[in-house]
Amino acid sequence: INTGQSLSNYVLINSSKYGIKPFCEDFNNFAPRIGFSYDLTGKGTTVLRGGWGEYYDRIFDNVFGNTRFNAPFVAPTVLTAGVYDGTEAPATLSNAATYTAVTIDPNLRTPYTQHFNLTISQEVTKNTSLTLSYVGAIGRKLFATENPNFGTSFPDAFRPSNYNNVDPNLGVVNPRTPGDLANGIVRGPLGNISYRTSNGVSNFNSLEVTLKHRLSNGFSSQIAYTWAHSMDVISDEISGGTDSASPQSTVDNLLAPYLSPGSTCAAISATTLAAATNSSAASYLAATRCATGNPTLNYSQAATIFNQNFVKFRPLGANYGDSGFDVKHRLAMSAVYELPFGRGQRFGSNVNGTVNEFIGGWHLTSTVDTQTGTPFIVFSGVDSNRDGTNNDRAIVTSYSNRQAVIQKNTTLYQYPAQANASRYQCPVTAVDPVTRSKTCTDGYNGSVTFNQGFGVVDPSVREHRGLLREPGIFEWDAEVFKNFHVYKESSLRFSADAFNVLNHPNFGVSGSTLTSSTFGRSSSQRAINQTSARIFQFALKYEF
Repeated sequence: INTGQSLSNYVLINSSKYGIKPFCEDFNNFAPRIGFSYDLTGKGTTVLRGGWGEYYDRIFDNVFGNTRFNAPFVAPTVLTAGVYDGTEAPATLSNAATYTAVTIDPNLRTPYTQHFNLTISQEVTKNTSLTLSYVGAIGRKLFATENPNFGTSFPDAFRPSNYNNVDPNLGVVNPRTPGDLANGIVRGPLGNISYRTSNGVSNFNSLEVTLKHRLSNGFSSQIAYTWAHSMDVISDEISGGTDSASPQSTVDNLLAPYLSPGSTCAAISATTLAAATNSSAASYLAATRCATGNPTLNYSQAATIFNQNFVKFRPLGANYGDSGFDVKHRLAMSAVYELPFGRGQRFGSNVNGTVNEFIGGWHLTSTVDTQTGTPFIVFSGVDSNRDGTNNDRAIVTSYSNRQAVIQKNTTLYQYPAQANASRYQCPVTAVDPVTRSKTCTDGYNGSVTFNQGFGVVDPSVREHRGLLREPGIFEWDAEVFKNFHVYKESSLRFSADAFNVLNHPNFGVSGSTLTSSTFGRSSSQRAINQTSARIFQFALKYEF
């Protein structure tokens, strides 16, 4: 599926009935791995390691399973009024109803990733080592769902699959024949087509630094820092997450500027232009007439001209940008320290056995985890580019904060009075009806202005997925423990744990829809180690 013309002859069939498989088998899934380790000095103090491997992902069942809802397997209907008694569902397929479909690229391939790394480890002292690593990954043939027949709110008469067969005044010009239906062949009209492909790509690069001190004099620790950058064309094809589950645009409606506020097309009412969706065939007829300068076009002529001149199929690579889960910086630290009290220690080395049982053998452990935030992706809240799918990113028209990082105020920052509010707040509950913009300000340091971008077709003009960032996380946990000898080989372990020692709030994701009153605000906290608040825990454990 790559041109509007190809969809004009698109049909749904039960492929197994005709001996056709849903997609061609992939027999070249060869997954080699190679690695090496080399002692550079021959003394075991400097070691170079590296490796490369190819790894294949599994194909989720729903990639194939959702096709079972297509005609001719099912005969979908819409129930209106009355008590359902089983008789309202059609027994056969309609000869003229519009059916949606989930289809599979016949050239579907198994997704795979190439992982590679190069590491050098150096002994700094007898008990301390420093490790530098480059770690990377390249993903290919990743799953993506495209909408080559436009989205759900697009007028059927102007869809690439229907433009020579659907007329709002005449209905379906060439209804499905009884012979085709008897053989399980479902021709147009067709609605939204979810086209499952494997043409997604991704790449990941990171620099990792680890300083490790082995247990010595009762102390061991490790500090690990990672700088990383992940980019892709789609971050989560299944659930979407912070990114859209489908690409921003793989089929462009070049009439979008004529169907948006500020249009020069007088035949389209201002009310229609300002609507959140614009699925009226009459509006598309008027827009085509304005674009061609021909006010006499009928529906059939306008639909043909639209698909031949105003439909552009865009490669998935146009959506390439920072991954929705991308984290640039991460620091993790851990330490274990045997407190210097009791026999053989710096303090109380000569105490008797009873006293030593109480003051000796105490250990303190501590971990600190902190990282920068993931991309804050702002969605316009409407079908801005008129492709029938409401997943358009907003346009950033200006921001006064140089780094444009969405942050949260906490008691650790300048304004404790706003501890539970997001830094960027949008007091206006609706987008400005004239400018289609919303300005969010932190009240003291900067502002960001977002625009819905009505009529903007090119997704690369919209907000880059890495321009704005959510707040990062910070977590400090600690534990004090000691083993008390009870009898022979049995012991009693006492531990006191403190989670989130500083009671630092780690905010959940912010509202990302521009039209929402909760936009730019977080209404929840992230649970780190199963908690979002400071918690103390005491435990006794008898071991025998």
